[in-house]
Amino acid sequence: MRPSVSRLSLALALCALPLIACSVLNGLDDLGAGGGAGGKVDSSTPTGPSSERDATSSGPIDSGSSVPDAQKETGGALVDADAGVVDTGPVNAPAIFADGGTTTWCERRDSGGAIAFCADFDRVALPSGFGITEGSYLGLSSTTPSSPANSLYLLVPPSGSVGTFSSKLTKNFSTTVSGTTLEFDFYPELVNTTSSGVLFAAVDFVGNASAKYSVRLAYNQGVTRVEESYLGFPSDVFHSTTNLPVGEWSRIRLELGFPDDAGAGGTIALYVNNALIGTRDPLTPPANVDKRPSLLMGAVYGTLPHTGWLFRYDNVTLDAQ
Repeated sequence: MRPSVSRLSLALALCALPLIACSVLNGLDDLGAGGGAGGKVDSSTPTGPSSERDATSSGPIDSGSSVPDAQKETGGALVDADAGVVDTGPVNAPAIFADGGTTTWCERRDSGGAIAFCADFDRVALPSGFGITEGSYLGLSSTTPSSPANSLYLLVPPSGSVGTFSSKLTKNFSTTVSGTTLEFDFYPELVNTTSSGVLFAAVDFVGNASAKYSVRLAYNQGVTRVEESYLGFPSDVFHSTTNLPVGEWSRIRLELGFPDDAGAGGTIALYVNNALIGTRDPLTPPANVDKRPSLLMGAVYGTLPHTGWLFRYDNVTLDAQ
């Protein structure tokens, strides 16, 4: 049964910027082919695009252009180009930006990391502290924020087409790290449970073209999993899986610790609402990885066809060791 997709009233005009190398993630290895065991390489035959394919070789990338600007601004019903108008629901309220006398979540937060990046989407329009906004599936709304007044949402209408899609925020950092902790509040409202999937957050290390590396969170057949990807060879490594609650906020924490110079001691762990999911596993980056991170939030990369996605994000932080 096709889920109902919310009608939106978008108060913001999003800027669509060209892709840059560090924000392109075409490595959705085996997404839709079933998950591997935690901490083990999945050697099954991929059904999704391979990690080294470019945007054209696995079908066109849809960056959100199928949602007309006039429709977004007026809150008209979203249209599936293959199936007509989808059922409508509550309208997202426009963003309400904090005035000078209001302290936002990020301004209240104590952080001591080397990067200590924070985005609560309450003070300014997109990109809201990120460097780049790509695609038109992202917006800000004062409906159901984790903390007042706004949250980021990603709404991807259903599509019967074949190919891929992407609409995301990117923040590149110049600091070399020995580890990072990514945290954010996450509210999955519509989750596609077919064979299609989506990467919905990632920390990339792609400064060395011969040792590209990405750690990301993915939906695969409705289940969330942690992935290490080398954006080529060898195969991705799949870690903990979990069923995130739909229709409510959860606090996600992804902890990465790089191995020492001898290659020992690297770890990766996923927490949901402060509870460890699965086990703390070894982190296995390539030997010559460039340890300057890039943060990506939203539809980092997804596959078509699908029955629609609606996610909300709030209070995003990235701290470094």
